Amino acid sequence: MFLFTSGTFRIIPQKLSKSGKIIPEVSPEQDQQSTGKDAFEIEISGKGISKMLYVYNIYNGPRTFAETTLDDKRIEVYYGPEEITLPFALELDDFVLERYPGSTSPSGYKSNVTLIDSEKGVEMPYSIYMNNILKYGGYRFYQSSYDRDEKGTVLSVNGDRAGMMVTYTGYALLFLFIVLTMINPSSMLRRSTASMWRNNSKKVLTLLALAALFSFNSFANPGKVVYEKEKADQFGRVLVQDQKGRTKPLYTVSNDILRKVARGSTFNGYSPMQVF
Repeated sequence: MFLFTSGTFRIIPQKLSKSGKIIPEVSPEQDQQSTGKDAFEIEISGKGISKMLYVYNIYNGPRTFAETTLDDKRIEVYYGPEEITLPFALELDDFVLERYPGSTSPSGYKSNVTLIDSEKGVEMPYSIYMNNILKYGGYRFYQSSYDRDEKGTVLSVNGDRAGMMVTYTGYALLFLFIVLTMINPSSMLRRSTASMWRNNSKKVLTLLALAALFSFNSFANPGKVVYEKEKADQFGRVLVQDQKGRTKPLYTVSNDILRKVARGSTFNGYSPMQVF
């Protein structure tokens, strides 16, 4: 959904036709040449006067704008995300980046922040990382990325208060009706007794349903494919890291696992790599 604002008017088009074309063109302004950025070329005309504006698009960057004067009126065109001042502040205390042993690849990272709300007198420390979201004032803060110098953090923000209310209201209604079903003497759950299943036809239907379920599981889970020993052992030459960060062939890792599980170097005549 796109929102266009012009003075006191706000326009939300229901459908946008992608009729624009990408045309390499150089701006007549000297300071706007060879920028290497995408731009919107906008023609503004009125009373026989026409002017061109170039509004640049900075990916994941701040909002950009261009301005001009036409018929003694100042015209400004903005493009990009709108900056919103939150009623509270987040202060980054520490950014922690963990790596896999013996590697430079990050295994996880988190942001230790302090939430400061002066109006409510709140000063709360919190750690934001994967699946640990900071929720406050109708906003949700997720750990998204971090700066290249590993000294700063990037958080994504979700402020859909109405959507959260609808979701939690649905959960509450679901739980309420489950409880009402259990305590209502007229509900199907309360009226179900053992005598209802003594009917032979119901027994047959139950057995058919179970048979169909087991047959579906057998069809969905066919026998495992076991590769030839020679091909499996060739794949075992691939170098991997164990849980302690040591580099060793995959065959050694599979052999160690098989010895711990099966207490032997083979299982049903298969080598460790065939089992792995």
